[in-house]
Amino acid sequence: VYTVFSVILTACGGEEPGSASTSAEQGANQVTGIAAKGPITAADIEIYQMDSTGAATSLVTSTTTNNRGIWTVSIPAASHSAPLLVVSKGGDFVDESDTEPDPALKRRIALGSSDELLGILYPGESTTSVTLLTHALIQKTRSEVSGSDFFSLLDDNRDLAIAHIGFNPF
Repeated sequence: VYTVFSVILTACGGEEPGSASTSAEQGANQVTGIAAKGPITAADIEIYQMDSTGAATSLVTSTTTNNRGIWTVSIPAASHSAPLLVVSKGGDFVDESDTEPDPALKRRIALGSSDELLGILYPGESTTSVTLLTHALIQKTRSEVSGSDFFSLLDDNRDLAIAHIGFNPF
């Protein structure tokens, strides 16, 4: 948790992502995020609108993470009146269990193009993260949905996480 939290704080420090656009479009919101299981390098980030069951519907935008797992996109304001699903696919990360003292020699784990982590971008937010915790909270919420109550259940699960860990995981 400390490593993920440190990486999230680093993401808010204004580091410029390598492959994402950094100029905000007219009527768009600039959003910076991080994909982390350790920083996930070269991951494909896709941001979707969702239906009331939590399923992805239409693609809003996409980009790729830099070597620190950070990405930046412009989200059209009209597309961001409800929470958006952030999907990180592929990429690679340093295995934090590797005891090799030289960071350059640490084992890297490659994720397949179908391996994904999920996150949520809430309306009005300019930063977000995609981690094992955010993925687990979304999967938990999806498993609890009956009908069209995904968004209210997601808010309940987010509040529960904040109460237990002391910060917003999204």
